[in-house]
Amino acid sequence: MRLSTLVAGIIAAHALTATVVAGEDAVWTAQVLPTEKALSLQVRDDRSSWGQSVPLAAFVGLGDGADGEARFTLPREAGTLRFEGSFRAGRGAGHVRFESSPGYAGEMAGLGFPQARDQRPFELALLDLGPRRVRAYQALGITHLGWDDLFALAIHDGSPVYIERMRALGLPAKDARRIVELRIHDVSPAYVQELREVGLAADDEQALIELRIHGVTADYCRKMRALGLRELTSTQLADLRIHGVTPTFVEDLQRLKVQAQGAEDYTRLRIHGVTPELVRRLHAAGYENLTADDLVRLRIHGVDEVLEKGPGPRPGGR
Repeated sequence: MRLSTLVAGIIAAHALTATVVAGEDAVWTAQVLPTEKALSLQVRDDRSSWGQSVPLAAFVGLGDGADGEARFTLPREAGTLRFEGSFRAGRGAGHVRFESSPGYAGEMAGLGFPQARDQRPFELALLDLGPRRVRAYQALGITHLGWDDLFALAIHDGSPVYIERMRALGLPAKDARRIVELRIHDVSPAYVQELREVGLAADDEQALIELRIHGVTADYCRKMRALGLRELTSTQLADLRIHGVTPTFVEDLQRLKVQAQGAEDYTRLRIHGVTPELVRRLHAAGYENLTADDLVRLRIHGVDEVLEKGPGPRPGGR
């Protein structure tokens, strides 16, 4: 699992913070991931939960998660998580306690983030959110950087590494809230590169978010280009996806010799409910070589009446 799989409830888990900092136990369960050399870890109490894949090397005393009793720690800048329990066949469970680091709050305050003790230190430790990450963001010149933004960046894996990779592609990646949006919608460096390989500029963060939201992929672009829809803009591609213009829809209409002139015509046809089946019915009634304008007029003015009357003048009186 990636950091973005954190359960949303962790942000509001004031009760968990109070419970664990007071010294009571939370519960952990885990599964060893041998191929990734990681531990898929979940921590929970009655009111909240958290989950993340953590490299085995980050733990002290865990080893490879061999069967038997287990006592190990996860050192973080905010403090240390102390685990007790056992493993069997790669799966483990037990209790976890948190010991806060006495110098953490002062160091964070010196970086411009006061009142760290009021910011749920247990979650800060779980998220590995501390001075190192803050300094990295500050060095990158990230704006809108407050406590809530730090939590959001950590939860959604808006790491300094991600920011550097996006900037290497020419994207600003400067505003913390926009970076979180990009991560929420899975706008990755690989996605940007794939879009550029099919001819899109892919240099506007908001446009990339919209393309991702509406399911525009490099494969979709390739298929539409193969059907003659070339030089499509990001806005046109998003509109096509919004209105359900699929490669199959375009190909079916082309086979039926519908005269459509580009993306706008196919979008209008979908908006007005023109389907390949409707075109087949019109062909059967003697109406062929129809344009997109013809079909839209028929849908607006009542195609059923035209079908009942049979062949006559072309729609629109042409």
